[in-house]
Amino acid sequence: MRKPVASTEKPEKREGRGLLHPDTPINGEYINILTALLDTHSSTGDGSGRLVNADVAYLLNVPVPMLSALRKGPSSMHVNDRRIRQNSDVPKGAPAQNHKCIRPHHAILIRLLLQHPEYADIIPARPTGFEVYELIQAFMRPAGEPLNEPGPEQRRWFAQHFGRALATSYKMLSNDTTALANRSNSRPVSQLHTLIMMRFAAEFREILGRFRDLYMTPDQAQNALTQPESQGWEILRERDSLTDWMPDDVYAQFQDQLYSRWCDWWDNRYMKTLANEARSRDVSLGEVLKEGSWGNHDPVQSLKGYPPEAAPITGEDGSLLTSFRQLNGLGSSEFAWVLGISPKTMHMYRQRPELRIDPSVSILMRHLYQNPSDLNLLIHRPGSPRALYEKIKVIDPTFERGHLGILVGSSAAAGHSMTSPDAEVKPIAHRAITLLEKHLKVSDDIYWHMRAATEAEAFARGIDPKALWEGARWHPQSMDDDQNDQDPDDDE
Repeated sequence: MRKPVASTEKPEKREGRGLLHPDTPINGEYINILTALLDTHSSTGDGSGRLVNADVAYLLNVPVPMLSALRKGPSSMHVNDRRIRQNSDVPKGAPAQNHKCIRPHHAILIRLLLQHPEYADIIPARPTGFEVYELIQAFMRPAGEPLNEPGPEQRRWFAQHFGRALATSYKMLSNDTTALANRSNSRPVSQLHTLIMMRFAAEFREILGRFRDLYMTPDQAQNALTQPESQGWEILRERDSLTDWMPDDVYAQFQDQLYSRWCDWWDNRYMKTLANEARSRDVSLGEVLKEGSWGNHDPVQSLKGYPPEAAPITGEDGSLLTSFRQLNGLGSSEFAWVLGISPKTMHMYRQRPELRIDPSVSILMRHLYQNPSDLNLLIHRPGSPRALYEKIKVIDPTFERGHLGILVGSSAAAGHSMTSPDAEVKPIAHRAITLLEKHLKVSDDIYWHMRAATEAEAFARGIDPKALWEGARWHPQSMDDDQNDQDPDDDE
């Protein structure tokens, strides 16, 4: 069996190793270490360079409100039952104190990301306002009209396309992007920016691949300079170098097809979303884009008179706000991250059920609901565990069905359950499974790296890794700590 050898791996992929001790299981303090490490590795383009709680909670697949307690939590090896009770400091006969703790599925993710921060790229970099403006300014006109000529005069109309007021355009396009990026109400705007970049990048990548197949010579195809470096939207930063090989006539065809695809999505999908959002606020899209006011603070008395696609989104029971998560199979951390809203904001919306929610959040949610393929650009939802098992089996012939559960910090029983026909991913395994699925498309390394993290955590807990793969429990003192399909604290 092939196993990764530390000394042969690139140094930049091993930076977190000095922060780990082989005899110390992961506890909550490592979340702070991981956050600091990922901040230094951030490729965020908006200048903030920092992860917020929603980012960290998403990476570790835990609800945002739970994160603060987890940062102070012990390893689950130091608790003696699945109710997270720690009795060491409690007199005999006294009630036990409840604690959050770092379970094996948390610990494996933390170890993996500390040793390989590049896997945190499931959180896309946030583009700057200028990058987004440069990309869309040609399309910022009524749908179907000729494209705008390049020029700064379009800047004042920028923010309205993201649910913000006209004056905000200058803040979004100012040089001081850090202050705007760190404002909590800018997160949904940032998600809209990222969505546009991801969609435009997907179209660029697809058309570029087609033109490479049609027109590129074998020598050009082998040239490393013609290969994209980025797997994300940052490929758009490489546009010039990736198309430099094209003759003028081929490049003209490429540009025509690319702009046609971008324009089609913008006019027939994104602008349609904006039009529906404007209708839900009892104004026309033309008025909003001209005057820059999305506000409508009147209570929604009835949904009669609104077509389904333009129904106001409020905090009322049964609205899209309350059903979006279930409709799309999202965990609580995924729901908070993809919409860029905090639990406090969600609570505020729910406390005002008759009022429309923030325009940017409403635009984002409405668009992702009506265009589910665009949701897949922002968040990878796990597919078939059985298919993943079969793919890993090719990489490692010794891999068994039960090993899938062990690999993600659960049990052999969970692995057998997940790999049954038509079974779904267990909630606690969502993030580990999505990381495996995403990165196995590029390289087998993710499997060996996650396996190494699993074995390292087992060793630190005093468990023989060989015995673990043979079915040993993660927590010998518990009857079911490693058997439960869903962490009782995780509300996923």
